[in-house]
Amino acid sequence: LLFLIGHLLNCIQIVQASNAGSSWENLYAFCAVKGDRTVHCWGDERFGGLAPSDLSNVKVIYSSLESFAAVLNNGEVRAWGSPISGGVAPVGLTNVQSIYSTDKAYLALQYSKTVVAWGHKDYGGVIPSGITDVRAVFSNGQAFAIIKGDNFIVQCFGDPQQGGTAPNGLFNVKTISSTGSGKSFAALKFDGSIVSWGGPGSVGLPNGISGVVSIAASAGAYAAFSPTQVFTWGSANFGGKSAPANLSGVKEIYSCWYNFAALMFDGTVVTLRGT
Repeated sequence: LLFLIGHLLNCIQIVQASNAGSSWENLYAFCAVKGDRTVHCWGDERFGGLAPSDLSNVKVIYSSLESFAAVLNNGEVRAWGSPISGGVAPVGLTNVQSIYSTDKAYLALQYSKTVVAWGHKDYGGVIPSGITDVRAVFSNGQAFAIIKGDNFIVQCFGDPQQGGTAPNGLFNVKTISSTGSGKSFAALKFDGSIVSWGGPGSVGLPNGISGVVSIAASAGAYAAFSPTQVFTWGSANFGGKSAPANLSGVKEIYSCWYNFAALMFDGTVVTLRGT
């Protein structure tokens, strides 16, 4: 969810609350959903370390850098933590299928295919008008990207310099990937071409890319592959200049914070290292 936090905490073993089923973290606090669907939180109380005392029937929890948001079993939403970072949910928000987050805002996707946002306006906390028939939602640290409608059109909002403004006329999009540190997006279209925009992670997209099967994102770069070639772009420090010439036979590409690894159909692995 939060690219940076996820990687930083991968090596930390979280001691969960007694009878806890699942746990979540932000920059300052932890929360665990217990077996009876109540919540136990700990850490800095200003940023979500203390859950509302009447919080129950929790289905799942999401986090920004400084707050938490919970979807209840009845589709309602509760939030707590820093108000400027999404710690206060809109009154009466219900019928929620899932929630997405940037560093300081949330976006709730409702079963009616509409969306509701809250939190810091510069991080996507305010939605433009006219967003309906939402098919998929994606986020980076400072912006949201939405695929909507029968033409699979992309609409973005948040920081315009960090992916919050989509390229004009971007449609027929299959899926979108995002970098964390690079704060950018890359869209894979149904025709196998790629469009990338936003911060430093979007820089250097090779011309004429086609036939792409999948895209992976590190903290500040992307790697994509077709049946005959691998493409990388973005910051060289995060693998953006690491594509070997004429590498074919790739089954899938995986990412970590700085690098990429290509799993080949013959079972071998090729590491694509940043500089």
